[in-house]
Amino acid sequence: MNKWIGTKEVLMTFINSENGLVAMEHNSKYGDIDFHNLWNPASFGSTECLQSPINDLTCAFEDMYRANHHLWSCISELHTEQLMVGVGHEEASIHSLLLQMITNENLWINYLWHVEVEYLRETDFPTLTKIRLELDALEAEMRDYLSILTLTDLEQKVNLSFVDASPLRLGAILWQVIDDAASYRTQILAGIHQLCVHVIPHTE
Repeated sequence: MNKWIGTKEVLMTFINSENGLVAMEHNSKYGDIDFHNLWNPASFGSTECLQSPINDLTCAFEDMYRANHHLWSCISELHTEQLMVGVGHEEASIHSLLLQMITNENLWINYLWHVEVEYLRETDFPTLTKIRLELDALEAEMRDYLSILTLTDLEQKVNLSFVDASPLRLGAILWQVIDDAASYRTQILAGIHQLCVHVIPHTE
């Protein structure tokens, strides 16, 4: 049976939060790895932007993708077996968390641009190679979408009848996608740290 990724729990983040935005607390350090800097895309050097809602949003997505690329450099060092090990208090694997992050962004770009509801299936992405292809395609599609948006578009209310929820501003939804990605990166990096603690032998 195929396992669907990113179901109602992802969408309820928007519904249960004021104006579609959620304030999330993150631990800044796990052991000797500074996860705050890895979580925070601004630590990689935020893109210089003119101050406007459109430019701010576009630059924030560029920072998000830069952070995702740094995350990928960590993930690519893991063995296949490590990707599938349950980590964290929810015992989700790094493979699963990575796909949840991609599915969240994929869901919203498809709905906002194409008015389609699409949930990715975990069984369709068994390898890092396939995940990376989806990640790169998604990144390119989001850039194309952002390039055509106007200030009026950002203020438009988006109908969320497919989850039986009240409409939200398009701009608020896109900012939430960025926030959600930061949350997933934090969980994934904490999981990588956990795996290293258990997998790398300690020498006296």
